[in-house]
Amino acid sequence: MRRRVVEIMKSDQHQFGVVGAGAWGTAIARHLSIKGFPVRIWCKETETADSIIKNHVNSFFLPDIILPESLEATTDLLDLIRNTNILLAATPSHFTREIARII
Repeated sequence: MRRRVVEIMKSDQHQFGVVGAGAWGTAIARHLSIKGFPVRIWCKETETADSIIKNHVNSFFLPDIILPESLEATTDLLDLIRNTNILLAATPSHFTREIARII
């Protein structure tokens, strides 16, 4: 059953957006990317986005984990929200209210 759900999701080519590029958000984005889904991750810090884009590593929160080249990073939250089918929130609790208002 689980495999069938994954096949359906892949056939529709859902675009995943992960809000939050800490360790948890990066791990989720990496996992989905490895599974073959298109994923973009929103980073609050420009340096984090640059590290993911250029070096395929989140050097600030998961420095020892190589990220797939297909994983995209952005600092434009509104663009991420507008251009994804499935949005996953992985922000620290003290940012949740602020991010929810923007969304």
